[in-house]
Amino acid sequence: MTLLFQAYILYMRFIDIAVYIRKSPFYERDRKYYDSMLNMKDTSMAMQRAEALEIELSDLYRKNELKMKKAKEMEIQQKISERNDKIKVNFFLMRFGVIICTEKSITFYQIQRLTHLDLLKLTATFKTNLH
Repeated sequence: MTLLFQAYILYMRFIDIAVYIRKSPFYERDRKYYDSMLNMKDTSMAMQRAEALEIELSDLYRKNELKMKKAKEMEIQQKISERNDKIKVNFFLMRFGVIICTEKSITFYQIQRLTHLDLLKLTATFKTNLH
């Protein structure tokens, strides 16, 4: 993509130089000399290639922009789902009489392989230690 952009810049510079030379007072004095340096075919070919590159670059930028938007949306959805997982776990633990202040996700508890029976045993142990 950077090579396309650099090629586009070079074509545009060439076109700018050709326009500048044709507007200069020196061009009027010695047209034949400047026309031999700047061939009309070269200038028109540079214009065509620059236009083609412009279309290609704009398509690439649009595709890249869409990828960036999708990546941001996925990141936001992932954060929301992680937050929902944390809320579900905290609600589940509070329903069974276990008061735990935690910010762990469901995946943490799945990795630790805590089952319903383990949680009940944990609750019983916690209650006996209080008395």
